[in-house]
Amino acid sequence: MKLNRAILIFTLLFLFGRLGWAEDKDFLLTPAYDIKVPALAPGVRAGVGDLLHAQISGLSLRSEERAGVELGFPAGTEMVKEDWLLDLKSGEAEGWLELTLVPLKPGLLKIPPLIIKNAQGQAIARTNGFELAVASAFQGKDPKEAQPPSVLGPLGLAFPRKWIIIFSAVTFFLGLGLLVLLWRVLRKRFMKPPEPVVVAPKSADLVAIECLHQLQLKKLWEKGQHKKHYFTVSETLKEYFELRYGVAALESTTSEMLTELKRGGVHQNTLGEIERFFYQLDQVKFTDYVPVGGEAEPLVNGAVEIVRKTRRP
Repeated sequence: MKLNRAILIFTLLFLFGRLGWAEDKDFLLTPAYDIKVPALAPGVRAGVGDLLHAQISGLSLRSEERAGVELGFPAGTEMVKEDWLLDLKSGEAEGWLELTLVPLKPGLLKIPPLIIKNAQGQAIARTNGFELAVASAFQGKDPKEAQPPSVLGPLGLAFPRKWIIIFSAVTFFLGLGLLVLLWRVLRKRFMKPPEPVVVAPKSADLVAIECLHQLQLKKLWEKGQHKKHYFTVSETLKEYFELRYGVAALESTTSEMLTELKRGGVHQNTLGEIERFFYQLDQVKFTDYVPVGGEAEPLVNGAVEIVRKTRRP
């Protein structure tokens, strides 16, 4: 049963193929006519994209026969559509048809015999083979005039390397900037800020001792600047007393300062030492007295000793 079914299918396909072949070859029995392009002068070549009006002259058709005529392509000749745009229509004059031709590529283009069919699809005539030399659309001499353009078109062109480099660099720096911005945002959101380092303020006695040591290094007495040296020692001690006891020592005389220090609780023996020390300072500050010998050098050590005796326990 299966073998009989296969033989039947093969027979039907063979018969349909023979019928199609016979129908395709029937046009060879019809009369043939030439294709002519009257507008094209001798020696003048058509160009790619030119609109050419050709005539199929000598074909005698009645008005009712010319209605609905169309072109047919024999088997194996469909590739002609890649070289030409073809359109068939009736001419105004009795007895000929007009064929519109548009060449699509340069070179020697050929049109094989075409079938002319009536409205019922029956072959009533055919054309003879036709060929036409087509010039390139490029200006000047085209070294590849007979070669059709690449189907790739713009895709076959090389992309400029300069723009590739510029685009890559811009993309890289934009990406880098976005990463930095993202890192900063995440850092602010998820990372705790470092705790500020609190530096304890120095006590009044340490500040005074540091100032006195810096003054000692300058050795102003060796430069003859005795008054400046003595004034600086006096001002440093008075600033210390203001911070330590809260008295207005800088704007007071020595006598007024001693009274305030006594009220502040300074021991009587220490008050006597401070009085003697400031008498020595005032003698140089407010008179023309000039210290002699090594009198000025140990002055800073005496001031440091007063600070140590009066500083907070």
